[in-house]
Amino acid sequence: MTHITAGLGGICSKMEGRFILGYADGLNKPETPIELKDDAAKEALDFLAQHSETKQRFDKVAMPLH
Repeated sequence: MTHITAGLGGICSKMEGRFILGYADGLNKPETPIELKDDAAKEALDFLAQHSETKQRFDKVAMPLH
């Protein structure tokens, strides 16, 4: 496991149950589905609306995804 993927695993572990479901199933395969919880997107958007500097950094990183 590379340093980047190890870091991503730690992030996913912390997000499991609060924002996502499926990571902690222990399968740890690329094809294992990870689902976004129903209220996670709204909660994230609400957070970003209240934290403009964080939103600017998020937008800068997310821009290549569009």
